[in-house]
Amino acid sequence: MKILLLLLFGLFFSPCVSVNAEIVHKVEGNKIIAVSTKSSSSKVEETPYVYVDTKGKEYRVYKTAKGRYFINKVSAKGKEYKYYLPKDIKL
Repeated sequence: MKILLLLLFGLFFSPCVSVNAEIVHKVEGNKIIAVSTKSSSSKVEETPYVYVDTKGKEYRVYKTAKGRYFINKVSAKGKEYKYYLPKDIKL
């Protein structure tokens, strides 16, 4: 019974797992090296814009490959996170 449940669990949840990385091979001398790269959606570019919050603090604005804008903020506990700007802002 346990084996049947494990098989059913594997069948239902294995298609849900996706990998956003690809393997690229490069040649260095007589070696072929496999390098894992992230998908293009993880590429971020810095923009010339600055976001100023209500307290007057300035943040650099970044743009994702999909066209979303965000800033990097630091929480009170010191953890950095992305704060996405509203979609209706056109820069």
